[in-house]
Amino acid sequence: MNNNEYEDYKDYINKLEGEYQGTFEKIEVYINYSSKLNFLEKNNCFLQILDTFLSGQEEGRAVKEITGVSLKKYCDAMIYGESIYMYKASRIFSILLGTLFYVVYMHFFIRVCDVISLKDSSLIFQPMKFGIGDIALILGCTSIPILLSHITRNYFENPKRYKKVKRYNEFGVWIFTIMIYVSLNQFLEEYGIVIAFPNIVLILLYLTIIRLVVWLLTKTFVEGNSEDKKAKKRNEYLQILNKEYDVHVKKHQRSSKLSLNWNEFLRKKTKSNSVFIKIFFAYSIILLVLTFLLGGLMFVKTNGNIDVVGIIILVVISFFDVLMVAIVWEGIQRNKQLNKIEKSINSWEMGR
Repeated sequence: MNNNEYEDYKDYINKLEGEYQGTFEKIEVYINYSSKLNFLEKNNCFLQILDTFLSGQEEGRAVKEITGVSLKKYCDAMIYGESIYMYKASRIFSILLGTLFYVVYMHFFIRVCDVISLKDSSLIFQPMKFGIGDIALILGCTSIPILLSHITRNYFENPKRYKKVKRYNEFGVWIFTIMIYVSLNQFLEEYGIVIAFPNIVLILLYLTIIRLVVWLLTKTFVEGNSEDKKAKKRNEYLQILNKEYDVHVKKHQRSSKLSLNWNEFLRKKTKSNSVFIKIFFAYSIILLVLTFLLGGLMFVKTNGNIDVVGIIILVVISFFDVLMVAIVWEGIQRNKQLNKIEKSINSWEMGR
C-alpha cells in the first residue's frame, strides 16, 4: 500500500437510506466539529459506524436499537472507546484546574489595574482575600460546562444553531459571572478569608499567569480555536508528507537508488522530529530558568517594588519560552500523527 491508498468512508454514505442516512449526517457533523481525532482516525470511526448502520439497515432494525436513546453518548463511545472514562476524568480535572487559574487571574488582573490607576506598585504584593465574589466566580466556571451539556442535547436537531447558542451562552455566563464577582467584592469587601503569601511565591505565581496568558494568546493566533481549523491543519500536514515522499522517491529514482517505502519514510520523519523536539525542549528549559532567575533578581534589587522595564523583559522572554514550548508541542503532535498514520496503514494491510 502506498501513501495515497485508503478506504474513504464517503464512498459508502449513499448506501444508507431514510432514518439511517439522516442519523449519520448528524453523527458526521458532531464528530467533525466536536472531536480532536485526526483525519485518518475520523475516517476509520465513520467506517465503523457505517459498517454497523449498513448491517442494521439490511436486517431491518431501527436506528435506536443501535445507537440507544442518547445519540451523543453513542458518538462519544465511538470516538473514545474504552478510554471514555479517562476522557471524562481529564475533563473534570481540567475544569477544576481552569477554575483555580481564573480565580487567581482575576485577583492578578484587578491588582494590575489598581497599580496603574493608583501608581502604587506595592499593591501587587498585598495579601489576597478570598470571599463571596470568588465563590460566585467558581460557580460560574463550573456551571459553564454543565449549562453547555444541557444545550448539547439539542445538538443533533440543528447543529448550526447549536454552535451559535453555545458561543453566546458561554460568553453571557462569563460576563454575568465577572459582573457578580466585581460587585460582590466591592460591596462585601469586609467578608472573606485573608491569605498572605510570601512575596517570592506571588512572583512565581504572577510569572506563571503571564506565561499561561502568553501561551493561550499564541495558541489562539497560531492555531485557532475551531476544530475544523485544527482538522484542516492536520490534513495540510498529511498533504505536506505526501509531497515530501514524492520528492524523496523521484530524487532516488534519478540517482538510481532504492527509495524508502512509506512506512520507513514515516519512521525516519519521526526520528528527525524527535531530535528537534529535544533541542527546543532544552531551549525552553533554559529560558524558563532564566525567567525565574530574572524575576527573583528583580524582586531583590527593587526591594519588593515593581520594575516596569523588568516586567517587559520577563514578558518578552516568556513569549520566546512559550514559542519554544509551542514548537515542542507541535512536534509531539506531529509524531503522534505519524505513528497513527503508520498504524492505520498496517491495520489496513493486515485486513486486506
